[in-house]
Amino acid sequence: MRKRNSTLMLFFLLVSGAPVLAQPADSPPTTDGKAIAELIEKLGSSRFQERAAAQKQLEAVGAPALDLLKKAIRADDLEVSKRAAELVRKIEEREFNAAMLAPKRVRLKIEDGTVSQAVAELAKASGYTVQLAGFAKPLDKKITLDTGDVTFWEALDKLCTRAGLIEQTHTSRNGQPTLGSPLPVIPDPKVQAGQAAQALREALLREQAAVLQQVQAQILRAQMGSSTVSTANPVLRTITLVPGSPKNELLSYTGAVRTRLYALAKDKSPDYHLMLEASAEPRLQDFAIVGVPAIEKATDENGDPVAINREAMVEKGPKDQTLMTAVGVATIDGAFVDSSRRHVILHFKPGEQPSKMLAELRGSFTAQVRTPPEALVTIEKVLESAGKTANGKSGEILQLHDIRAQGPGEYRAHLTTTLQSPNVAERVVIVKGAGGQQKIQVQVVGAAALNYGADFIRLLDANGNKYQTMQTSTRRRIVNGVQTSELTLTFRSQAECGEPDRLVLTGTRLVHIQVPFEFHNVPLE
Repeated sequence: MRKRNSTLMLFFLLVSGAPVLAQPADSPPTTDGKAIAELIEKLGSSRFQERAAAQKQLEAVGAPALDLLKKAIRADDLEVSKRAAELVRKIEEREFNAAMLAPKRVRLKIEDGTVSQAVAELAKASGYTVQLAGFAKPLDKKITLDTGDVTFWEALDKLCTRAGLIEQTHTSRNGQPTLGSPLPVIPDPKVQAGQAAQALREALLREQAAVLQQVQAQILRAQMGSSTVSTANPVLRTITLVPGSPKNELLSYTGAVRTRLYALAKDKSPDYHLMLEASAEPRLQDFAIVGVPAIEKATDENGDPVAINREAMVEKGPKDQTLMTAVGVATIDGAFVDSSRRHVILHFKPGEQPSKMLAELRGSFTAQVRTPPEALVTIEKVLESAGKTANGKSGEILQLHDIRAQGPGEYRAHLTTTLQSPNVAERVVIVKGAGGQQKIQVQVVGAAALNYGADFIRLLDANGNKYQTMQTSTRRRIVNGVQTSELTLTFRSQAECGEPDRLVLTGTRLVHIQVPFEFHNVPLE
């Protein structure tokens, strides 16, 4: 028999402050404090079935149970503590996932207006940049459309269907799915002899951060689930619409993400091939599919299960990637990761009887996205905290060596920041140009080492008012993917600022979210 903490139930009854209510098995999850406390107490039951049932019910309750679950992590009963910690992690991940996928909702109402006017109205309603391209003359075609209150992607697709438009992407050209796109790479001065090549390299080096960011994004960003980068004014993706009519296209909407499915022509393989393409609202920066989708259900028109060929999906990944550079054609070795990967080919094994369609296809995929700007590390009571170090949840470190008043409303701080990017890799880039073929060994670090500086260190008063940064001095080094920056900053009080209260390192993080999808009546040929 397991030992139960006799004071545990009393503790939760005291902190919840509401009457205990019996909950029928088929009723919605309770949000009552004492009922939640009773379920938490059952996490320490001597009966496994009772513990498991209570954990399942608390997971269904979700966010309303978080406060009491966090208190339960400190319980003396180890079983309660362990299960409470697991529930907190699962519920917070689910809430975060839902927040990231929350869609922009719009209503596009056009009566006898031009296509150009409709596109401009959608851009205004959504706040995203939506533009037309590829037209020899302005679009004078008149349309009438009322989408109702729908998500951004639903409104865009309704507009495209009515106006004869398609979205221009690297996997959709003239309404047909295609694969691959040219990507940039830094040229090496040995590739092409002469002053022209050297001048080109010097010009690129003057914009080193931007160029490196492109290369690193193509190779490693999809692997950087815990990396951070500071972005003061992020540039959102532009959605470009061109003439065309999508063919053989099926759609699944999950909040801010739209998933499309295309049937691909059969090749020599006996497998059935479908291309799954995902697009996120522009606010979800650095969106990319990671790994292989998980298929929960795939049945044909007879209700028989259709097996996915995961081995083929892994084996048929790109062995290399051809890139267009300023001096020729380059190839990156097989470890290449495309940060803009928004499609994956699904392979299904044929059964004993040929299938014509998937009556139902349901599953999910993992996607990387960048979070909105947030406080990554904070040092509280900053004027009393010289010599202190604070750590962020994604490996960021903020060390305050010294902070002193320089005059009325002016402070000088000496500090060090550390951003860790564990995904450091050696890559072989083969460039073919006028100077022949050249192999280049390149060390690539994550985006945490880019576009980071004093603008993202904020001195705030107790009300959150920001001091103005007047002077900066920075020394930076990058070793094995760890960027260390030593900064000396001068902050000046603005009219509304009180005494300094805290020092904050702000930025964004690359995280993974789960995106479900569901399709019906999917043709296999």
